[in-house]
Amino acid sequence: SRILDGIEAGDAPAAMEALRQHLQRTVDRMTEKRAAFPEYFTPEKP
Repeated sequence: SRILDGIEAGDAPAAMEALRQHLQRTVDRMTEKRAAFPEYFTPEKP
């Protein structure tokens, strides 16, 4: 994985960017799931 590659290479910025992209995809998928299946999620707190 790009995350592990960055860590093994000692390239913290590359590892951090790969991790950021990975987590953003997860957030994006959750946003899509929340929109498609609102009954599975509790309302967000203000």
